[in-house]
Amino acid sequence: MLFVSLLSLGMAQTTEELTALKQASPLFQSKYYKSHVWDVQRSPVVPVAEEEWNLSGFKEAYDASTFTAIDWGEADDRYLMFDLELGDTGSYSDDLFGSENTYNVVLKLFEADGTFVKNLCSDGAFMGFGDKGFLFNQNSRFGTFFTNDSYEKDASLTYTPATGVLTLLSELRSYRFSPQLLKPAGLLPNSVYNGKVQSIPLAPNEAYTITGTLLAERAGQYSVTVRLKDKENTSWSDGTNDDVYVFWRILKADYDMSAVAWDYTEPFIWDGTPKTVTLTGLPEGVSAARYDGNTATEVGKYWARVVLVYDFSNYNPVSVPDFFWDIKRLSVERPVPTVTSFVYNGEEQGIDIPLSEYYEISGTTSSTRVGNYTVYVSLNNRNLAWADGGFISHIIEWTIEEQLATSLTPTVGGKSQATVYPNPLQAGNSLLVEMGAAPAPGTEVQVLNLTGSAVRANIIQEAGGYRITELTTPGTYFVRISSPHKSATILKVLVQ
Repeated sequence: MLFVSLLSLGMAQTTEELTALKQASPLFQSKYYKSHVWDVQRSPVVPVAEEEWNLSGFKEAYDASTFTAIDWGEADDRYLMFDLELGDTGSYSDDLFGSENTYNVVLKLFEADGTFVKNLCSDGAFMGFGDKGFLFNQNSRFGTFFTNDSYEKDASLTYTPATGVLTLLSELRSYRFSPQLLKPAGLLPNSVYNGKVQSIPLAPNEAYTITGTLLAERAGQYSVTVRLKDKENTSWSDGTNDDVYVFWRILKADYDMSAVAWDYTEPFIWDGTPKTVTLTGLPEGVSAARYDGNTATEVGKYWARVVLVYDFSNYNPVSVPDFFWDIKRLSVERPVPTVTSFVYNGEEQGIDIPLSEYYEISGTTSSTRVGNYTVYVSLNNRNLAWADGGFISHIIEWTIEEQLATSLTPTVGGKSQATVYPNPLQAGNSLLVEMGAAPAPGTEVQVLNLTGSAVRANIIQEAGGYRITELTTPGTYFVRISSPHKSATILKVLVQ
């Protein structure tokens, strides 16, 4: 029982001393982030102090427990820390506490908030400390290089390390490499506004403090001060230990305007109602504050403009080009009557023109008299056009024609017969016109020559017709008998 108590007391004391060692060593207090951790190839495999060492083939650092790349989390903000543990066959001997204990160095993975994730290896060895960084050999298999400077994939470097392989606890405690810290640049890489709170793109470290604006959401320029905690035992990679003033920026973002378009594909056709063009496809956060020239009712060419509102403090300017659009005239078919020529029949006759809301009709559309007539069809709105082109009034001409005799005994007014004799007529003799009834009041008789001109003759009305004398010049004549309704009979007469 006494042996067990003494053993337990010795173990407790050793644990306290080990804790003090880790707290005193920057190696075990520092956090290491993805941008400064690489898997590398080595030449030679084990470095020699004060001799050049070649590292090449930089690639993502490995997790020795899974033989795959380290999982740095969705935001790449996880970090690594070293821990020192007792081990039966550890890589490090106790030359500090007077024991025969051996110790292992374990590489641990943590979330950004400090939550432990996992061990990446069960043991490892430090080697090659120098101004460029140091290497930790996980499970004697994966060479993981912790850098002071920034590198890209497939990089290589040559430097002269101050140490070979560390094997003693005293080397881990007394080595004041810290490690040397990469001095922050005065202007850090920019980030872009994303509507979320963003942090300064500078990895935190136990060796220094960051004061100022560490978190921001809106676009703008911010500043912080980076100050080493222990300026006596730590320094920046350039050998200085002064405070660093750092600026970082959140740049304005760009709206995706690729889907924005005017909802117009072809000219509108006038119909008396207002027509409007607007924008479609505006991204979230952008809207139309005002349109100018985007609504019209009358035929014409228009120029639409839009004023957009958006979060100008966090986004770059957006605009949409002005847009030209049309309202074209409505096409109207010209009215075409099926019949435009009539033969007098004593009744009212006329053309049939379909009515329409788009035009007005003027002129004579019907009559009871022989004659030539004109009708005007006029568009009643400047927004209209005839389908075949043009805008002036459409003219329709139509007639009621006289009824012409085709023999010597034609009908007159469709009722009575008319004859002339003698025919041929001897010049100077009387020509008799028999109508079978007394001429109606208002009946007119003329004698015409071949040119259609009236000739001088003596025309006397009798009980059943007319007597015509004084036709003394031989030739061909026509006797024209016009009824009161303008119906006419024309009789051909040859004078010898």
